Amino acid sequence: MRFLRPTDKRAELEEALRWLVGSENNSVSLLAALVDRLRPRKLDNIEQARANLALLVQLLHSRDQYRDALRQHILAVLSTRNQTRFFSDGGILPATGFFTELRNNLINRLLPDVIDSNSLQDEIKQIFRHPKDHVWLDELEAEDLAPLLKTLQLGTPASNAALQHSEQEMFDAVLLLSHRISALGMQPELLRLCPHIEDYDSPFFAQATETGLLVKQVLHSGWTEQAVADSRHIRVLLQQCSDILREARGISRATGTSLSLTYLLARLEQQLTRLDELLAILGERCDSTPQAQQEQSWHGSLARIAVADNQRRSLSLLIANITRLLALRVTENAGKTGEHYITDDRSGYFGMWRSAAGAGVLIGMLALIKIGITKLSLAPLNMAFLLSLNYGLGFVLVYLLHFTIATKQPAMTAATLAGAISQTRGRISDLEPLARMVIDVLRSQLAAIGGNVLVAVATSVGIATLYALATGNAIITAEKSDHLLHDLSPLDSPALFHAAIAGVYLFLAGLITGYFDNLASHTRLSERIQQLRWLRYVAGSNGAKRVGDFFGNHLGGLGGNFLFGCMLGSTATLGFLFGLPLDIRHIAFSSANFGYALAAMQFQLPLEWWIKGIVGIALIGMVNLAVSFWLALWLAMRSRGVPLTRARALVPAVVRLAIQRPAALFLPPPDKPRDQAA
Repeated sequence: MRFLRPTDKRAELEEALRWLVGSENNSVSLLAALVDRLRPRKLDNIEQARANLALLVQLLHSRDQYRDALRQHILAVLSTRNQTRFFSDGGILPATGFFTELRNNLINRLLPDVIDSNSLQDEIKQIFRHPKDHVWLDELEAEDLAPLLKTLQLGTPASNAALQHSEQEMFDAVLLLSHRISALGMQPELLRLCPHIEDYDSPFFAQATETGLLVKQVLHSGWTEQAVADSRHIRVLLQQCSDILREARGISRATGTSLSLTYLLARLEQQLTRLDELLAILGERCDSTPQAQQEQSWHGSLARIAVADNQRRSLSLLIANITRLLALRVTENAGKTGEHYITDDRSGYFGMWRSAAGAGVLIGMLALIKIGITKLSLAPLNMAFLLSLNYGLGFVLVYLLHFTIATKQPAMTAATLAGAISQTRGRISDLEPLARMVIDVLRSQLAAIGGNVLVAVATSVGIATLYALATGNAIITAEKSDHLLHDLSPLDSPALFHAAIAGVYLFLAGLITGYFDNLASHTRLSERIQQLRWLRYVAGSNGAKRVGDFFGNHLGGLGGNFLFGCMLGSTATLGFLFGLPLDIRHIAFSSANFGYALAAMQFQLPLEWWIKGIVGIALIGMVNLAVSFWLALWLAMRSRGVPLTRARALVPAVVRLAIQRPAALFLPPPDKPRDQAA
């Protein structure tokens, strides 16, 4: 049914109310038309939503026939539809799993599901048919809805016989939820984390038994004081179940998690919350609960379930809510690694210079190998394979030798910084400690960049000079030198765009590292390797333990560094295959390339190209670091439920501290004496 919309909001609402008055059938489409007119043009404009709601209340007061018609249509929907699924499933993740739910959401966007006109859940989906109605509905407070509910006088099942059907359906939903919780509480993944659940006094089993007895008693004798006391006891058992979920989440932070476990815990928590809410509402039927409170609880529950069910249709919320805990686990792993990239004393600072210098030597060699590979006449995929091996194995060697690549720092240190901010719940009252941490991060970053860049240039110049002395020829041709210099210039090439691509890869490398560390913990990789019979036969028990511990502790570093190298090595080939201008620019490799070009041209460069080369390297490094740091900080803050804007308060404090102590950016304070440190 298509409706013409007048431009005046009052006229729009009054037109929808006239349709309700003139309709002999209780059509859900008429209620949907009314909601369409209540919906603000911008869904996040809550003030407009409140104004529209207040205008509707005025119209209902102006004519009794408007009020009676709307009340009749709402009661007809609530009293004639099947509601068990609405109470038990509305807004709760289904048992199908994350990827199936994601697929169903996508399919329903393209091809809507068949509507069951006898189901309250499906009918409410038709009334609130916009997939993002939850954006404005969730912002409405109880006091915003109170005038409307008072005007309509819908009542509760205790005061309105038309709603007693809803109460019976709610009892069915309570039993259904109780049995589901009992079954989910015995899932193998949850038992692995909390084996004590299998004890005979498990609250997951106890609540199901007590709930069944309660429903039987209430249906037979009504809500007595004893029944209310029993419902409160069941809610205590549900709280014990929630405590087990919190325990499981805490253990999973140490032992690793998975998408299926995260989905299971989220679904079980939703069901516990829903059952607790339904029991609280039903328990208010005793005489001691005021009628106004019963009505507010009843209709407030219906509204919350409707909003939650609308939220479940949101793809972005589904992905965000389910992956948030998994992202938190991954970024926490990155944060633990990031702590090793932050130095706050001179011994650690000079150690950072040494480890970065070691990486600079290897990068100078890897850059030469890459130049040699590009000279080969290979098919594109073969070229990508060799370049990926060069980068990947080279980064793994850097990792195994405990060297430091400067651009790997931001993705790690951002998680550490986000963890420090999240400990204050985003309300940063004392900025001084966090500002000092940022200064420590910047100083460590500058040391790593200096070690990488200066030593990579020195290594490449040294190798090229030795090659020229030994052979009498330049290590690369003049044409190749021009090409390398051209690739560094931000004015003559898309160097900064390519540097941004490398920055994204650096961010992804941090996630991959955290993911593999999580995987190693969750799957107990170390113990599994130690149990291999052939390994125990070859290396003995102690050797198998060392091998297992090595891969259990370093799987993230090995996987993250190797796959980061594969991303760098394959980008140009993918760009060639798809006809896109894709490539990467990495500050350390760009520095080495600059050194080879300088040596090959015997340092005889025009001043213009000296400036372009040095400025280009600096800008490439800034883009590498800025992109990877911003993405890592955004994800780490989001996974902890803290807005990224809360970090802005740090900027003035950091600037003030840098102005007060500029030397702190380049040299840490002296090491404390051992007796003071102790």
